Amino acid sequence: MNLNIGCGECRYENFLGVDVRKTAAVDVQANIRKLPFKDNSIDNIAAEDVAEHFRRAEFPLVVKEWYRVLKSNGVLRIKTPYFSFLVQLFVSGKIPQVEAARKLYGNQDYLENTHYTCYDPSELGAVLEAAGFQLTHLF
Repeated sequence: MNLNIGCGECRYENFLGVDVRKTAAVDVQANIRKLPFKDNSIDNIAAEDVAEHFRRAEFPLVVKEWYRVLKSNGVLRIKTPYFSFLVQLFVSGKIPQVEAARKLYGNQDYLENTHYTCYDPSELGAVLEAAGFQLTHLF
């Protein structure tokens, strides 16, 4: 079984969409802080544009929950805003201020769509390793 956690409006083929809000892409409406799945039952987790929605003190606990449900040979794929890269894009004129701000702070068009933080690859890697994950790719 594969999960797309915090899926919002995004559906991936062969992945169950899990989100706190009910949308057309959601198969399981649940808070991704406490997933309704058994230990070691999930093959793959996609968490794209999700990590930034948690406060820094909370995110390590959330990641441990994801680790709990993931099989020992499972894969967690995380995509999250990278502050330094966004600043470089903005300063170089490659993205306008409004787009940089949206990526950093979220659209804020509903309660859960607010960003609390950003991670750089090494910092995110440290959080994941502390939860028990073995890192294969950081970029």
